[in-house]
Amino acid sequence: MNIYHYLSKKQWAPFIKKAFRVSDYFTIERFEYKEDHRKSVTYDYFFAQLEPHLIAKKEKIDINNLSIFDTEIYCYQCNFFTQEIVLDVGNIKNFDYPKYPENLCFYKKDKIWFKSNTHENCAHIQTDDQEILNTFKEYERFFS
Repeated sequence: MNIYHYLSKKQWAPFIKKAFRVSDYFTIERFEYKEDHRKSVTYDYFFAQLEPHLIAKKEKIDINNLSIFDTEIYCYQCNFFTQEIVLDVGNIKNFDYPKYPENLCFYKKDKIWFKSNTHENCAHIQTDDQEILNTFKEYERFFS
């Protein structure tokens, strides 16, 4: 089930704090448009704040070669500092280019348990991990 609309401003902070508590790391996608698209100042500032906590980045491959942008997946540590930076975004709907990067995802033991696709207005919890299920019991009706 899609919890995208549930993660409004009111639910954002409690969700993110729990997500950081049970996750090992998170990823976001950085878009660089090939055409002249303007990014918001917050976009580059967001990445600059996270830079000391970067674990890895990987280029996303465009198999059809139709994309108008280059994309890299950035992987960051889950810690107090990165949690505060993500909390400042305000809600899941703000993870949208050009203001912020897109597609916030959380991982535990190298398995994705939360994934979002911002421009599609989708966010899903999908796991069989008991700690995550217990932590997010109030979201139980949304589990896929």
